[in-house]
Amino acid sequence: MISAGIETLGIALIDVSEIDGVLKAIAGGRGQLPKILTVIHTKNDTIDKVREAEMEKGVALVERIIRRVSLS
Repeated sequence: MISAGIETLGIALIDVSEIDGVLKAIAGGRGQLPKILTVIHTKNDTIDKVREAEMEKGVALVERIIRRVSLS
């Protein structure tokens, strides 16, 4: 979607060590991809990769954001 110029919003819980690599990859940088980009939207993107505790935190955060935005 990025290459097509479509505005997107992505929310992901990733290890702090992967943030710079993700930003570099998005900006078109080369080098070793961070782990998340070797999993997400690939054949490796399977339910066994889900970290349940982190997902629960993420869902709660997204819900709070949506409620705040919808009240504005």
